[in-house]
Amino acid sequence: MKICKQCHVEVEDDVKFCTSCGGTEFERKPLIPSKKIVDEQPEKNSKYAIVSTWEFLGAMLLMCIPVLGWILLLVWALGGCRKINKRNFARASVILIVIGLLVSFAIGLVAKVVVTKVMEENGIRISETGGFEFDEDSEIGQMLEGFTGNELQELMDMMEDLKELNGGEEINSEQLQQMMESLRNSQ
Repeated sequence: MKICKQCHVEVEDDVKFCTSCGGTEFERKPLIPSKKIVDEQPEKNSKYAIVSTWEFLGAMLLMCIPVLGWILLLVWALGGCRKINKRNFARASVILIVIGLLVSFAIGLVAKVVVTKVMEENGIRISETGGFEFDEDSEIGQMLEGFTGNELQELMDMMEDLKELNGGEEINSEQLQQMMESLRNSQ
């Protein structure tokens, strides 16, 4: 078959004139080769060999072993395995682990900043022994001035009891001051 250059109509090969426009110039119709899709499996030892479900499962289980798994993951990700699919899986896993660590670090940093700011605003410091210290001029420091660790524990127990008596509602500052006064008077 040929195609007319003027009107682009297909005509038979033995025709001298276009049956549509009468043109005499033709070009050959390109032959499109038929594509035959072949489902060929790569060789078993080829780097393109398919990684089975069991191989992926085995690799994931090995990655769960704390130090050995991380070492294997890095070796596979850096090209230490024959199969490309396994290498790409290892690379994706390394990327996800790094992203997870960065997000965790960022969340921890933000939490530290927020907790530190709240503690500073309320006059609370962490002592060298790991306990809490309160500024004397802060509201909490003034309320807890002179209490020892055991007395503070008693106060916390009293607050829980009072909360239960209040029907589970939180205790307001007036009730807290009354409890502290009663605790001081009982000494």
